[in-house]
Formats: sequence, structure tokens, C-alpha cells
Amino acid sequence: MDKIVAFICPFPWAAPNTDQRIPLFERDIPNTIKFWGSPVLLLAENIDIYLGQNTLPKLGPPYRPSGSSQREFQLYELPQPFLLSSDKNVKITTIENGKKLRCSFTFQGAIKPPHKIKGNIDKMDDDINSSSLLNLISSWVDIINEIIDSKFSDEQKKNLNRYTDTDYVHWEKIASLLLEEKHRQDEPRMALIVKIAKNMQEIIQQISGNPRKMLMRSNQIQRIEKIQEIGSNSLRWIARQPGRTIPEKGGTKQKIMAVVRISSFDTLENRVLKDFLKRSIEASFRYIKEHIRFEENAKSKRFRSVKKFNLLSKKILNAPFLNDVQTIESIVQPNYVLQSGHNYKELWEWYQRLIRQDYEIDNAWAWQSRLWSNIATFLISIVISGVSENKQIEVKPIAKSRALFMSEQICGSWLLTESVPGPCWFEYDNKVYIIETVNSSHAHNHSVCRHLGGTGGHLYVLITDSETQKKVVIVFWGIHGASTTILPDIKKVAESAASTIYDFYQDLSYHYTIPKMAGCVMISSMNHATTQAFEQYPKDNPKTKIYAIEFSASPQKWHDIIEYLQIFFIETLDLIK
Repeated sequence: MDKIVAFICPFPWAAPNTDQRIPLFERDIPNTIKFWGSPVLLLAENIDIYLGQNTLPKLGPPYRPSGSSQREFQLYELPQPFLLSSDKNVKITTIENGKKLRCSFTFQGAIKPPHKIKGNIDKMDDDINSSSLLNLISSWVDIINEIIDSKFSDEQKKNLNRYTDTDYVHWEKIASLLLEEKHRQDEPRMALIVKIAKNMQEIIQQISGNPRKMLMRSNQIQRIEKIQEIGSNSLRWIARQPGRTIPEKGGTKQKIMAVVRISSFDTLENRVLKDFLKRSIEASFRYIKEHIRFEENAKSKRFRSVKKFNLLSKKILNAPFLNDVQTIESIVQPNYVLQSGHNYKELWEWYQRLIRQDYEIDNAWAWQSRLWSNIATFLISIVISGVSENKQIEVKPIAKSRALFMSEQICGSWLLTESVPGPCWFEYDNKVYIIETVNSSHAHNHSVCRHLGGTGGHLYVLITDSETQKKVVIVFWGIHGASTTILPDIKKVAESAASTIYDFYQDLSYHYTIPKMAGCVMISSMNHATTQAFEQYPKDNPKTKIYAIEFSASPQKWHDIIEYLQIFFIETLDLIK
């Protein structure tokens, strides 16, 4: 077997840059690698790659370094480190021709997931970075679920299990849902726990006021005069006792084994209720902690509703009838009462949605960098679709476009890869330009973008001057800086991207007809205060440019990025004028 050549790249664009990538499967592989938010794996093509038991999603088309006849390489996206605990290394396995090679290392700087404090279901650890990042990812999941919900009619929404395999949402609707935070001042964001608090408050009070119970048969020692039923186990017990008559067998205490009927609240319905209350307390605690600034705001119905529901759920969870109810440890199948019973049917439906959301958040945590690149794609698409409110340029679609969503995420992504808008056109400075959008998953079919696999771009935008046919291709990267504590400053990130994109362009231009290139780095940040941009031109090179934008990952600040992106599109036109 040939030596397996593989590298970890701290940024997606670092693949062609030998100074930035770190070799794997070598003797001198470092034990610790700096984590800068969105690392990728570079590996010779046609080699199977696994992280634990999971395969990794590909990023863009394969590429051949220097355009030579060497073996082609493929980029792969990596999940967030420390999925389970901070002391576990990242373990990568490659398989070629049936032979395995393994390596392991630790990422330095990645934010660890918060862990629950034992015995306190409504408390997390005090790591501010961990809890803030979890709240952030939860808000992303809530917003995407709101987008998916928006495709259903009111009648469909009454049936909570309404999910289909795929369906579409128009970009106008997505824009209004993504950017509504700009207009909302007196209320925190919409979330599943807000809907639960609104719909389930009366129902759980009614259930807890008259909980279901069942009569259980049990064999116990009883006084003879109180016996109502004798069973087979009782008869066997009596037969073993000395004496000829029942009073003789009862002895001095006049007690024998008999059947006793006991009321028990340990039913499947009450087990579901108990688990629902625990999950609701945890979700409402996170929501309250995230939006604590609304506590003194009397206008905030959502915050007050969730807080009231949190207190009610704690009160019912401590009710005596739930003390002996078992805890659910695995997936349960609903019985007739949960499927059809009054109140219990709604409990079961909201319980399923709560379980589903917990699962979605766990997966979104693992693939948060990929989810961030999806959000970056949403924001770019809003600009290109011409549906944003603040318009520096008037974009008009040539064909109506819509976004297709899966009902379940795959590696942090709900959006189908063909759901990018375009083609579109816009007029600026008395010139007409055509915009074409290409997702990295489809770049191998595009005459220009199929050569750009080495850039590690998440999205490509090709702008063409309709008169001169001059072109510029823009590579977009979504860098999840909010997930690390050691991200370099924006200037260094821009310089890294600029130097690599310049070298890559120079190399490609020897072998292919490549238009001028621009790149835009969209960096998520935990800093809610400012949005900053940095422009970088490689020295003496008028054919490439880099624009880096660092902005808050919080949905409340997403509207800021729209103006920056429109300015960037305008300034990029200088490359083809």
C-alpha cells in the first residue's frame, strides 16, 4: 500500500498551502492542534475515512495539486471536538485496499459542551463559553424549525407529526424569519418551549389533578377476616403451612397469604408525563437564562409564560403521585391512552417534539461549523435573491427560486444542496451583471468551479458582465469563530486567505482559463457588540482580493451582515470593470 497522505487544515482554504496544513499519519504528528473553528481534513481521493464509526461529509469537488497528473485530493468537513468529554482525543481511521491506518490528536481551543450538574435537572455548569454556545446553537435550531414550520398550513400545524421528507420555502419567507429579530424589541425569540408553555399549561394541570392509575394484584400476608381473593400463589403458600384448617394454618396471628389489589400510578402515561416535565424544565431553564434581560419587561409575554411554566413543571414533578413512577430510559411505544386519550394525546405529541428537538440540538452541536456555513448561505442567498429590506443593489431573479428543506438534518444541514438562488441579474453604474450561484456539492458539474476544490469554499458565486463577458468568481467561506477561544484576529484570518487564494489562482491560471477571483470570509463571533470587516489585497496582484467580515452569530445581529455583503458585491465589480 502506498503511503497515505493526509493533512489537517486549520482553515478550509489552507489545503494548497504547505505552510498552514499539518500532516497526519507521520511520526512527528503533534499531539495538540490549534482549533480555529472550521478545520478540514485533506486526503488523497478514494481512501475511506472515518471519525469513530462515522464517515465524514465531503467539501467541494476533488482537486489535483498544480494541475499535474498526481493523485487527486479531497477535502472533508470535521465535527466539533469533545463530543462526549474533554479528555478524549480525535481519532481518525483511514482504509485503503483493506488496510487500516489510525492517528489521534487533541484540538486546543475548542469550546467543550456543557454538562448537567448531577441532581439538578434545571442547572448546567458555570462555564460561560459552553452555556453561551449551547444557547446560540439552540437559537439556530429554533429558527430553522420555524422556517420549516412556515411551509405548513394552519390545518397541518394542528397535527404536530406533520413532517414530510422534503418541502420548499420561498426566500422571501426565509428572509422575514431570519431577520425579524431586527424589529423585535419587547420579546425574546420564538422557541419550541414558548409553544409548549402556551399549549400545555392547562393540560398538565388537568392531568396532574386526576392522574391515571391502575390496580395491581400482589400476594401479601393478610388477616383472615379481610381476605377477598385467593390466588394460585396463595394456595401454594397455604399448602406448605402446618394445620388442617385455614384458622390453624393462620397461626396465632390469624394471617395467611392472599391476593391484594393495590392502586399504582406507575403507568406508561405517567412515565411520559414525568420525562416531559424534566425535559421542559431543562429547556425552559436554558431559555430563561438566555433571555434574563426580559425579566423586568412587563410586555414580554413569552418570557413570563416560559418562567411560569418552569415553576409549574417543578411543582408537578415534586407531586407525591410521581414519586414511585419509573424514569424512561429508552424510546417508548405509545399505548392507546397516549394515542387517543383526552389530554394525553397532546402530551404525547408535544413530548415527541421535545425529544426531537433535543436530538436536533445534540446533532447541531456536533456539526455546528457546518450549520454555520448553512446560515452564511442563507444570508448570501437573501442578498442574491433581492428580497432583503436594505438594498444597496436591486437584484432581480431570472427564474423564481425556492429553498428545499429536509425534515431531519444530516451532519448539521437541513438545506438541500440544490437550494441556492439564481440565476439573477442586477444593474450597477450603467452595466448589467448576471449572478450565478453554485453550491460546493455541485461544483464538479460547473465549468469554472470544478477547478476550485482546493479552495475549500462552501459556496461559489460567479458574476458576469453581460456586455464584455468578463467574469469574477467569489469563494465564500463560513468560519465558525464562535466555537473557539483562540481564533486569530480578523486581519490575520484575511491575510491567510489572501495569500492562499493568490497562490492558488497563480497555479490554476497556468493550466486553465480562470476568471479573476475574490473571497469572502464570514466569521461568527460571540461578541454581540460590533460587526467589523477587513479588506485584503495580495501585494501587486490586481486579480484577487479577500474580504473578511466578523459579526455576531446571534440572530439579533444578522441583519447587519446584509449591508456588508451588498457593499462587497459592489466592490468586487472593480475586478472586472
